[in-house]
Amino acid sequence: MGGRKMSGNVFSRLLSRLAGQGQDLSSPVDLKDYWARHGTNRYITIK
Repeated sequence: MGGRKMSGNVFSRLLSRLAGQGQDLSSPVDLKDYWARHGTNRYITIK
């Protein structure tokens, strides 16, 4: 499976929001619903 792309700022805010909701970030989190669908060049690639 190829890497997925998300802007760094969105990724940081998403992790903060998930942590605030009580999500356990020590285990893998399925982020498929959060991948960027917009055209920005500032990406973090997660493999």
